[in-house]
Amino acid sequence: MTYQVNGWTRFSEEDLYGEGCLPNTSQMYSDNQVFASESLDDLIQSLLDFTGADINAVEFNSCGDIGRVDISLLEDENCTFATRGQIEQWKRGELKLWSSIYTFQANKVNSEPVNFEEA
Repeated sequence: MTYQVNGWTRFSEEDLYGEGCLPNTSQMYSDNQVFASESLDDLIQSLLDFTGADINAVEFNSCGDIGRVDISLLEDENCTFATRGQIEQWKRGELKLWSSIYTFQANKVNSEPVNFEEA
């Protein structure tokens, strides 16, 4: 069995530590990049490697959408996973960071959505 993701969407907003996201700073990007693997674990690892996040940042079947994978993380101005040092600077108000959610749709090669509750 092969699993595949065809593209992704990234939604982000500037996040102020202790105050939350700022209105009118939202941005949305998308790309048609393809991720594929013979195992579901390897596919998820590819998505984690792509975003720089770890498994704790993942939500499966988000919003009730079977096969949807959301990865939430803080990013710097270069759309790169924020380091521990950057997060400390952000907390002190010395650096801007963005709260981002990458959304992917995982499918079996036959285009059937992956139900993570059954995988």
